[in-house]
Amino acid sequence: MDENRLAAEMVEEFCALARIDAQSGREEDIANVAAAKLGRLGFEVIRDDAGKHFGGETGNVIGRLPGDKGRDPILLCAHLDRVAPGNGIEPVVLEDRIVSSGDTVLAADDLVGVVAILAGMRLAIAERVALPPVEVVFTVCEEKGLAGSKHMDYSAVRSRIGYVL
Repeated sequence: MDENRLAAEMVEEFCALARIDAQSGREEDIANVAAAKLGRLGFEVIRDDAGKHFGGETGNVIGRLPGDKGRDPILLCAHLDRVAPGNGIEPVVLEDRIVSSGDTVLAADDLVGVVAILAGMRLAIAERVALPPVEVVFTVCEEKGLAGSKHMDYSAVRSRIGYVL
């Protein structure tokens, strides 16, 4: 894939996700979008009930993509929420960076991780890279004491190694 096209697609996806309100505990809309994106990539997607433990709207998004069954699964993880004032974000794309319009956070933490995981999976699938089983976890309420991670249903993942972005 052309590097310029990949970069443009990642910027576009980042900006689209940043525009979705997603303050801690109120991540249902972005979780729905993230789950749908994983589903379109062929992941089996579930959600745990983490949000019920801290009054959140939704649980963690957990996706599984079958791969070479002879290889150990690998986990990729990022979080969906952002600190206040994280609603009504309007990203501004400059020549060499993305900034907020000035009255909110940008939400680069951790949408950059979400976008990197999605782009990496798209690229690996498009290039027909032989993958191990891949598990993707998008946690909720990270910005408030890692509440989504603390209440995650760890029985839903099999990976013994993972990368948290």
